[in-house]
Amino acid sequence: MAISSIRPFRCTLPLNHPSFARLPSSSHNRMVGKPTLLALKSVSFGHSRGNFVNLSARSGTRASAMGTDGGGRTDGYPTVPHSTESFANEQVADKPPKVQERDFSGTAYVPVYAMLPLGVISTDCELVDPDNLLNELRILKSANIDGIMVDCWWGIVERHAPQQYCWSGYKSLFQIVRDLKLKLQVVMSFHECGGNVGDDVHIPLPLWVTEIGKRNPDIYFTDREGRHNPECLTWGIDKERVLRGRTAIEVYFDYMRSFRVEFDEFFEDGIISEIEIGLGPCGELRYPSYPAKHGWKYPGIGEFQCYDQYLFKSLKRAAEVRGHSFWGRGPDNAGSYNSQPHETRFFCDGGDYDSYYGRFFLNWYSQVLLDHGDRVLALANLAFEGTCIAAKLSGIHWWYKTASHAAELTAGFYNPCNRDGYAPIASMLKKHGAALNFTCVELRTMDQREDFPEALADPEALVWQVLNAAWDVSIPVASENALPCYDREGYNKILENAKPYKDPDGRHLSAFTYLRLSSALLEKHNFMEFEQFVKRMHATLKRRLKLRSLSLTPVITAQYFVWFFCLLPLILPWSNMKLKYEGFTLHSCGILELEMDKIHALCYGLRKLSRLRFIREDTIGQHQTPLKFTSLDIAKESFLFFQLEISFGGNMKKGRGLTTLKGHCFHVMVCSSKLQKFQVWIPHAFKALSSKLCIESSIGNGTCRRNPVDGIV
Repeated sequence: MAISSIRPFRCTLPLNHPSFARLPSSSHNRMVGKPTLLALKSVSFGHSRGNFVNLSARSGTRASAMGTDGGGRTDGYPTVPHSTESFANEQVADKPPKVQERDFSGTAYVPVYAMLPLGVISTDCELVDPDNLLNELRILKSANIDGIMVDCWWGIVERHAPQQYCWSGYKSLFQIVRDLKLKLQVVMSFHECGGNVGDDVHIPLPLWVTEIGKRNPDIYFTDREGRHNPECLTWGIDKERVLRGRTAIEVYFDYMRSFRVEFDEFFEDGIISEIEIGLGPCGELRYPSYPAKHGWKYPGIGEFQCYDQYLFKSLKRAAEVRGHSFWGRGPDNAGSYNSQPHETRFFCDGGDYDSYYGRFFLNWYSQVLLDHGDRVLALANLAFEGTCIAAKLSGIHWWYKTASHAAELTAGFYNPCNRDGYAPIASMLKKHGAALNFTCVELRTMDQREDFPEALADPEALVWQVLNAAWDVSIPVASENALPCYDREGYNKILENAKPYKDPDGRHLSAFTYLRLSSALLEKHNFMEFEQFVKRMHATLKRRLKLRSLSLTPVITAQYFVWFFCLLPLILPWSNMKLKYEGFTLHSCGILELEMDKIHALCYGLRKLSRLRFIREDTIGQHQTPLKFTSLDIAKESFLFFQLEISFGGNMKKGRGLTTLKGHCFHVMVCSSKLQKFQVWIPHAFKALSSKLCIESSIGNGTCRRNPVDGIV
């Protein structure tokens, strides 16, 4: 997994704040200098939330991202307050500070996918623990996610011999996904898994490839010291027939074509919605410039990876064509993996990176990256004609506030302060109709300053530059979280970036992929937060405090109880008001219409508020005729209490309800053909007011049974 982010943080500025703007125009110079010590000291640091994070999660399906939308900051938009007032002299203590949240109703629908664990398919291409996986996917399905994402590892499928593919485990997995009516995003993973932060399994390249690598290690990327990195194949052999008579490009194409033929039915049925093409280490379009296996540590600048014989030969040819054959070498003053820019003569301010030789070398180095992406994506379009394809970029945000952007340069992104290095990549993706998946949209600049001020990182400015580069050429942009996220604060930050606030063009992310399905995500509280997040991404949750979520505080429940069932019924008859709220319609005549699920939510909320006691439960069989329950008056006091009349009709498709207030009695009538069980709940406070409760049941042909219930059970 790529390490392309450090410690997300809480930021008070939105993504589209002018101070973060880096518009991706070739004529726009982003002169970013090193901030002074005084400037750094003036920063108020946010609360830190973690250490090194993993950004090798995959992308989601990209629909067009140019639709109408709301936006993304925490001020100036409708919010839902978190009430902490007391009710009935009850004090609420030790509450966290109020959190301002946007109302995302009416915003764009952003699909949400969940990444499966890395080891869901064994090295023998068998599905690991399918029963447990099925149960977990059913739980995810209940949260209304759009689908799942899975890596198809080259090192598993074509493990033993060239062009001998084994897809058995993936067939079993895809069938489970189809049965659950979920979508699939599939990653063509041509890289090694293991050795990076977040990798919990080890999946090497195919055995027959590693055998070739033992005889010819130059098929791998190589640094200046001659150390080879077997994480993926060097782009220097894209056109070299060194893989048992095939070039690397031909190997990738044969693999993709085999997948397309093997899973044709899933493409035809629309189950596979997108293919992400692995283009480098961690599946990302970049050089492996900061490998942990070679001793790199954040925030080192990394090293150039162009010293295998094939890329070095290409560099020499380019220098000869330019007429300066002595330029056919790599920089000898660029430091090492853990150097800082000011420690090197190449990356320091005014350094050789901006010399004639430096510009030549960096142009060639970044063009090799572009050419590799161009070749592989062209063949991917042939293999997956008619299916959306995508490519992923890593968010290398450290040293972004220096002039050279050293860490980006060694990774192949020619993006110093006076040049836009992401616009050419976006144009290349546009050429092939590919979407862009970017990996650090939820990171926060202030948190970087807290623990690593020397890194001069600015992830928010980098995100703004990359998003604009993609949107300027009208390609969809998707994202994923860097850290496993379980809290409301983290989800809010993702939402802010997914739907920029008041964007004049209505731009938004085309999809979001959650990293990653785990037992921790499925814990009760964590999953509830995830479910609410999905609803807001889908723009189906209009308000945060839905009645079906009334497992909140007694104070909040009490407020809803007082307003809906005490005050409003007394006020509305003298007005022309008509109140509507998510399934509730309260008319001025005192009639309250509500959907069946709101009745259950109300009962649950009242039970939490008043320590309600369960007094009766009747199980209803498959009756074609209505079943009627009637509760008698419980007390004659001048206090709002309940007289319930509930009918279950057999010919209504959707449960509806009517509630009226007559004197001091509260009448409820509910109709539904689907309910098989009815529960009556009465506030415990009524125990002192009631001596006996009778429930009368009538079924079918008029047969009646009178069932006395003494007191409150």
